[in-house]
Amino acid sequence: MKRMPVYFMILALGCVSMAHADAPSATEVERLRGEIEKQEAILKALKTRLRELENNDSEKEKILLHLTPEGIRFQNAFVSEEALLEQLREVPLDTWIHIVADGSLRHNRVLGLLNICEKAGRENVTLALPQGGAPLDGNAKKMSEENGAAVPSSGSE
Repeated sequence: MKRMPVYFMILALGCVSMAHADAPSATEVERLRGEIEKQEAILKALKTRLRELENNDSEKEKILLHLTPEGIRFQNAFVSEEALLEQLREVPLDTWIHIVADGSLRHNRVLGLLNICEKAGRENVTLALPQGGAPLDGNAKKMSEENGAAVPSSGSE
């Protein structure tokens, strides 16, 4: 008898036992499945929270202020600086304030309006100025009208 088949049998038994040693146990498989389910639940919750935050940002109240040569326009009416200060103090602190300033104004008027916002405790303030110091028209006027505010015509259209 040749010894070769015995070597093959030993080799075959070794491969089978090695393959068996590398196979995960049933408890490890269940642990991994449980961990995957847990991670999927966390990911689902995170995605839901992200959607809520994204929607919340776009739904937050926004105030649009127009600074024109005629004065400060707030909620489609001209207001005094004192009245604006009082009204800004009444809105929630996380409300965004968007200032659209006519480019023909001196910048100390714009700084004055920013100062009013600061006195009212506002930190979420943005400022839009038309390029080149031109009066409020073009894209700035379009943006203002899209946000529901009437803008005085600058006469350049």
